[in-house]
Amino acid sequence: MRRIGHRFAVATLLLASAISACSAESSRSTGTADDLGYATVETAATAYETAKRDAASQGKRILVVAGGDWCRWCHVLDRFLREHRETDERLHRGFVVVKLAVGENGLGADPLEHLPSAQGYPHFWVLSPDGALIASVNTAPLERGDNDYDTAAFARFLDAYASSPNGGR
Repeated sequence: MRRIGHRFAVATLLLASAISACSAESSRSTGTADDLGYATVETAATAYETAKRDAASQGKRILVVAGGDWCRWCHVLDRFLREHRETDERLHRGFVVVKLAVGENGLGADPLEHLPSAQGYPHFWVLSPDGALIASVNTAPLERGDNDYDTAAFARFLDAYASSPNGGR
């Protein structure tokens, strides 16, 4: 009898661990704007100014990513970059990335009001270190299928817009 009780306790513990792991994975894929790192309306201007300062000192361009926790493709992008470390590293070698949450009032960062309208979310704006617009990029052409991004298309985006390692372009 005691042996059955011990097995039951172990099985219950394993089941609880599995449920906890699934719950953690679910919260990552359906988390809040903070989970994905999007600056809120209250912090967007500060995040943008920090990105400008960092881009100037590092010889990089700025990649403004507009989206939020409500955006399914923003979650897909986050997962894609976690799973494709080389692409993520290359992205950060060429850009200072600033992710800004889009809400009912837009980006919420006055310095970015001059940007063209997004064509869906996430949306990329490539800026020079001084904030001048280089490109407005619809991310739909970077998608593959219904739930992923295409590594080759992403590489072409990086080839076209990322700063070279020595800060050129």
